[in-house]
Amino acid sequence: MHLRFELLMLGLHNILEQLRATSSTVLDDHFDLFEMIRQEDEQHFTRSDSGTSTPIDVENPTDMIDILMERLNNTIAMPHFISILQHLMLLSSDHKNINIWRLLDIVLQQLVLHVKMDVCTDIQEPIVSIDMNNVLSRLHTQNEYDNLERIYNELEEELRKERMHVIELQNRLADYDLRSIYSRTSADSTDSTFPSDPCQSSSSSTSSSVPPICPPSQLPPPPPPPSSLLQLSINGDRVLTETIDMKKIPKSRIQLKTLNWIIIPKERIIGTIWENIDEEKLYQQLDLEDITQNFSLNKVSIDETESINETLRRQRTETFISIIEPRRAQNCTIMLSKLRLSNKQIKHAILSMDQYGELPRDMIEQMLKFLPTKEEISKVCEIVNKYKTPGVLSVADRFFYEISNIPRYEERLRCLHIISTYHERIDDVTNTIKTVTNASIAVTNSKRLRQLLRMILALGNFLNNGKRNGNAYGFTLASLRLLIDVRNSLRSDRNLLHYIVEQIENKKSDVLRLKRDLESVYQAARHSRKEIEQELCALRKSITVVTEALNGNETGNDDDDDAWNNECDRNVDRFSEVLKNFLNSIENNFAQVERQYGDMNTKFRVCVRLFAEEPRTTSPDDFFGVISKFLTALIECHQQIWEERENLERLKKQTLARSILSKKCKLFHSKI
Repeated sequence: MHLRFELLMLGLHNILEQLRATSSTVLDDHFDLFEMIRQEDEQHFTRSDSGTSTPIDVENPTDMIDILMERLNNTIAMPHFISILQHLMLLSSDHKNINIWRLLDIVLQQLVLHVKMDVCTDIQEPIVSIDMNNVLSRLHTQNEYDNLERIYNELEEELRKERMHVIELQNRLADYDLRSIYSRTSADSTDSTFPSDPCQSSSSSTSSSVPPICPPSQLPPPPPPPSSLLQLSINGDRVLTETIDMKKIPKSRIQLKTLNWIIIPKERIIGTIWENIDEEKLYQQLDLEDITQNFSLNKVSIDETESINETLRRQRTETFISIIEPRRAQNCTIMLSKLRLSNKQIKHAILSMDQYGELPRDMIEQMLKFLPTKEEISKVCEIVNKYKTPGVLSVADRFFYEISNIPRYEERLRCLHIISTYHERIDDVTNTIKTVTNASIAVTNSKRLRQLLRMILALGNFLNNGKRNGNAYGFTLASLRLLIDVRNSLRSDRNLLHYIVEQIENKKSDVLRLKRDLESVYQAARHSRKEIEQELCALRKSITVVTEALNGNETGNDDDDDAWNNECDRNVDRFSEVLKNFLNSIENNFAQVERQYGDMNTKFRVCVRLFAEEPRTTSPDDFFGVISKFLTALIECHQQIWEERENLERLKKQTLARSILSKKCKLFHSKI
C-alpha cells in the first residue's frame, strides 16, 4: 500500500486517466483491476485501523485525529503525540514552509516503513540518520527543478509551433519557386512563338520583291474596326480626360507606404467639405521629406513589395484544398507536427533509408498508418495538375503528394520499420528463451523443492488415509493451489500451508529459502510457448519481406526509371545497399536464436516430465505459473506468521512497560 500511495502521489492517477483515452480494452481491464484492488486494500486498512466494522474516512483529518486519540489514550505515547501536534502548530501554512511539510511527510513515511519491516522493535539507535541541511537543500533543489520543468514544457510547446510555422513557410517558398519557373517557361514559349516585330519584316520584304497592284474598279466597303481597337480608342479618350483633371501632387524620391482608404467619386464631391480644397498650399506647409523618412518602404524594390503583398494576401484569403477524410487528415497533420521534418527532409530520409537517424521508430510505425491509397494519390495529382502548383493542398494532402513521387514508398517504409525494430525484437525473444531455459534448469535441479513436495505428499497421505484419494504416490503441481483450502480446526484464519511453514521453521530447515533458487520462475511464468513461436514466425516473415523487396528492386530497376523526378533523388537512394547489409548481418544471428529455442524446448520437456506432466499440452506460463503462485502463497503465510509473532512480542513489551510504570507511580504516591 505504501508503494502504491507513493506512485499515486507522483501523479500516477493522471497518467492512468490519459492512458484510458487510448481505447485499449486490455489496458482498461488492467486499470479497473488496479482500482478495484486499491479500493479493497483501503477499505481493509480503514476497518482494521478503526477497530470497528465501519471504516474511517482517511481523507477526513477529524476522523483520523479521533481514532488516534482513542488509540493513544491512557498510553505512554500520548504525551509524544501531543508534543508532535504542538510543534506542528508552530509551522505556518504559507509557501515558504512547504518544504518543511514535505520533509515531515517523507520522514514519517520512512519511519513507518522501518518500524513495519525491521525485526527488532527495541529502538536504541536512530533508525534513520538524517542530515537536515542536506535534506532541506535537496527539497529546495526539487522546487527549482519543478519550476524549470514547467518552463521547459512551455518552451517546448512554443518551439513546436515555430517549427510548424517554418515548415509552412518552406512549403510556400517551394510553391513560389515553382510558380517562378512556370512563369519563365511560359514567357519563353510565348516569345518563341510570336516574333517581336512581324510588321516591319513583312513590309520590307513586300516592298522590295512584290510590284504594286492596281486596285479593282469596284471595291467592297471596308470592314468595321475590331472591337478591341474601338475599346482602346474609347479608353484612350477617357485616360486623356482624366490626365487633364489629375491633381498636381508632388512625387517622392522613394516609394512610400500605402494608405488603404476608400475614395469618394468626383461627382459626389459637390456640396461637401471636400469641395474647393487647395492642396498645393497644404503641401507647402507639410514637411514632405520628414513624411518620406517616416513612411518609406525601407528601400524595398517594387517586385519584392508585390511579392510580400501577394504572400500576405494568400495568408489572409487562401483556402487550402483537401480530398482526404477530415479525421484522417487531422491525425496525419498531428503526426507530421511531432515528426518536425519538412516534406523534403522526409523524402530524403526515406530514400537514404534513414541514413542519419532522423526518423524515430515510433514515427515510422505511425507513418505506416497513413499510407496513401491509389485513389487519394490520383485525386491529389489531379488537383496539382489543375492549379499548376501543390501549394493549394493542405498539409496532409501535400505530404501525400510528395511521397507519391518516391518509388516503392510503401515497400521502403515497411523495410525501414523492420530494420529499425529487428534488433530489439530479437533481443526480447532471446531473453525470453534464456529465461525459460534457466527456469527449467533451476526447477529440475532444486533439492529444496523436492523436499517440500515430499513433505506435502506425506501430510496429504496422512490426511487422506482410508479415503478414496489416499495412498497416493504423487500429485500434480496444480494440487498445490488446494493447500490453502484445508482450514485449521483450531483457528479459522489458518490453513494447511501455515502449518507446513511452521513445521519447516521448527525443524530449522532451509526449505523456505526456496525463493532464492527459483527467482527465474517468476519471469518465466509470464511467457507462453505460443507467444514465442508467433514472434519467431513474425521475425522469419519479416526477413522474407526484406529479401523479396531486395530481389524486386534489383530486377525492377528498369521499370522504375520513370518514377524518379531528377538525378539527385537517384543519387541519395540507398535502398539496395541497406537491405543487403541488413540481410548479411542477421543471417547467423537468427539461426543461432532458432538453435536456442530448440535447446529451450528440450530442457523444458525434461523438466515437465520430471513432475509427471505432459510436455505437449503444457506451456511455460502454465507450468511455472503454478510454481510461482505457490511460492508467493508460501511467502505470504510466512509473513503472516512472522507479523503475528511480532505483534505478540510488542504486546508483551507494552504490558511490561505499563506494569513498570504503574509500580513507579504507586511508589511515587506512597512517598508523597
